[in-house]
Amino acid sequence: MTYLIPGIGAHRPDKLEPEHLEKLYAKIQRSGRSAGTAHHVHRTIRSALNEAVRRGHITKNPATLAKRPRQTPSQRLDGA
Repeated sequence: MTYLIPGIGAHRPDKLEPEHLEKLYAKIQRSGRSAGTAHHVHRTIRSALNEAVRRGHITKNPATLAKRPRQTPSQRLDGA
């Protein structure tokens, strides 16, 4: 929530585009956070938007189209 609401909270879910998410991931990393943190944010928003699609609130999940933050093997805790 620390990153999601300030980063994309002003966008209506049906108007959210992959580029909005990619800008959010880049901003997180520019602020000094790791790619792992940005990747965790990506997984969280992807999951939330999948639920919104399942419930019929939106028709597509822009997080599935967004380029996820790249992690080095040493940053991967769960092998993702």
